[in-house]
Amino acid sequence: MSPRAPRDLLEELRTYLEHFDESGHLGDDTDVAEIKRRLRMRIAEVEAQIKRTAEAQNRGESSLGSEPKGQPYRGGDISDKRT
Repeated sequence: MSPRAPRDLLEELRTYLEHFDESGHLGDDTDVAEIKRRLRMRIAEVEAQIKRTAEAQNRGESSLGSEPKGQPYRGGDISDKRT
């Protein structure tokens, strides 16, 4: 079984939290409060993970074009290949 994508997990966690917020008959108030606290904590963790991933991708994309303009390609000429 493969792990869920962070966005799918986030949606599922939010659905659970919404369910607990809307249902007043799910058990002892302290138990429900603890479950909701843990769901909120996990939601924050997944949101942070998604944010870090997006930032890393943005940094990676911006560094792709980091070669200064006007600089020659330094990888060598393909016609220079010796066989």
